[in-house]
This record gives sequence, structure tokens and C-alpha cells, in this order.
Amino acid sequence: ESLPKYPGTRRDVAVVVDRSVNSEAIRRYLVDNAGGSLGPAIIEDVTVFDVYTDKTFEKNQVSLAFGIKYRSHDRTLTDGEVGTAFEAVLEGLKSEFDLEIR
Repeated sequence: ESLPKYPGTRRDVAVVVDRSVNSEAIRRYLVDNAGGSLGPAIIEDVTVFDVYTDKTFEKNQVSLAFGIKYRSHDRTLTDGEVGTAFEAVLEGLKSEFDLEIR
């Protein structure tokens, strides 16, 4: 497989959520929505890269960190485009899963 022609970029987000929330449900939401108005085709990958608990969290809470890789197959994405899509998906996460962005 040849290397991609256009560069990608990555955004990370950590959330504090109740342990009963399935991390795959959050990952799937990010896959489907993190592209914002640019569409889901620019989402190359979404992975969980950290699971963390701390004494400062409530007893039933955990922090999950996700990495979102963005790449277009036909042009270079601007920082503004990706930033706008990323900010919109953060707001959606809060309302969809009742979580806190760290």
C-alpha cells in the first residue's frame, strides 16, 4: 500500500465518565461524528490510548483518553477545519454521554 499523499493530523481528548458507559460507544460516536461538517470520511482512526482512575474522581468514574486521526484523501485539511469539527464533537459528547471533558 502506498503512503498517503496528504498529511494527517491528530487530536486527543480525555473524558471523565461513569464506569457504566461503554468506551466503545464513545469511540463509535467519535468515528461517526468527529468529522463534523467535513463528514466521517476524514476520520482515519479513533483509538482509546489511556484509561485512568484517580482519588479525585467520584467512586464510579474513570478517565478515558481517545486519539482521533484526521486525513483527507483529496487535499490537505486546514487547522481551522479540523479545530471546528473537533470543538463541535466535544459539545456533542457532553450532551450524548453526560461526561466531563478533561
